[in-house]
Formats: sequence, structure tokens, C-alpha cells
Amino acid sequence: MTNMITRSDYETKQGEKGQKMNDLFQIGTKRKRNERNYAEITSSVMNVMNEFEGVVEEDADLYKQEKPVNKLKKLSLLTEALSKNHLQQEFLDHGLLTILKNWLEPLPDGSLPNITIRTKILKILNNIDLEQHDRKEQLKNSGIGNVVMLLSKSEEEININRKLAEDLVNKWLRSLYNNKDTSSLRRSQITKQVKSALPNHQRINQKLQKLRTEGRSSFRRQNRV
Repeated sequence: MTNMITRSDYETKQGEKGQKMNDLFQIGTKRKRNERNYAEITSSVMNVMNEFEGVVEEDADLYKQEKPVNKLKKLSLLTEALSKNHLQQEFLDHGLLTILKNWLEPLPDGSLPNITIRTKILKILNNIDLEQHDRKEQLKNSGIGNVVMLLSKSEEEININRKLAEDLVNKWLRSLYNNKDTSSLRRSQITKQVKSALPNHQRINQKLQKLRTEGRSSFRRQNRV
């Protein structure tokens, strides 16, 4: 017998996912956080993170087929989940910055993701506290600094998002320099000390152009009949 997923099965599966999300959002409403078992909170956060990570993988396949991506469908869920300030630390502990980087980085052909996705994620990042030492290490290791710097210099990005991205870069630099005035630092000093988190300013537009050119050529070759 062929294994077919019926509409009823799909709706049931989506309903189960929705319940997991609802359970997570109840943490700060019906019950106080300290009344919830830590393992239960962690499990709920991991379920949501798996959902966000799965969307990235699904969209990679859909993009090759030139079909609409799913990130937009999940964007409201992402925004709602991360609007819970008391849950942000839990999400950070489970690789949030890497997930956001994957959502924000250029597509396989080098073009930028949907403008709504870019705007929402930049605003989310601006509201996340990364001042603690271990968070600074996560910032460096996630690679999200590269992507945000790319947007701050991209001629294809809208002005308001470029400003958001630039403000983020400056805030992260101040954090990495322990709130020093980074404007007084020589460019060479900044480049050397935050190289692992942020790319060289002068190569941003070249990198974006290279991504577009190579990505589109590769994309056409892979989809050529």
C-alpha cells in the first residue's frame, strides 16, 4: 500500500506543532516560569528551534524548484517566540544566532532574502542582549556578524535596513570593545580584533557581487535541462 499523507493527516501534524508552540508561549502567562520544569521549557524551545531550522532546509529544496519559500509563513511564529524576553536566553543557549544567520544570509544565487524577513530579523537582533561574555563568543562563532555587515554595505538593501544593520554592527563592536568609543579606534585595529565576527569593510560590495555572479551561474547550471 502506498504511503500517502492525507489532508487530515497533514492538519493533525500541523495541529500538534501548533500545540507545541502554544505550550511554549504559555510559559509566561498561565504559569510563572519557576513553576515550569526546566526540562519542559528546554524541550519546548528545542521543538521551536527545530521548526525554524527545518524551514531553512525545506526552503533550500524549494528554491531549487523555483517554488515559494516557507520562511515567510513562519516569520510571525519567529517574531512571536522571540518577543518573549524571558525566553531569549533559552533560545540563545540552543543556537539562535546561527538560525537567524541562516534566515538572513543571501540566497544561493547571491540575491538577498525577502525584504520583510530581513527587516524583522534585524529588529529582532537589535532587541537581543549579547553583553554577557559567552554571548559575545556566540556572536563571533555564529557568523551572523558577517551577514549583518554585508547588509549594512549592500547597495541592494533599503536605506532603513542598512541603518538598522549599521547600528547593530556598531553596537556589537562596542560590546566587543567593552563599550569603548569605536570611532576613536583605527580601522586596522577594529579589523584585526573582530575579524572572526565581522568582515573587512572594503571587501563587502566585492563579496556580494561575487556571490551574485557565481551563485547565479551555478544555479543556472544545476537547473539546466
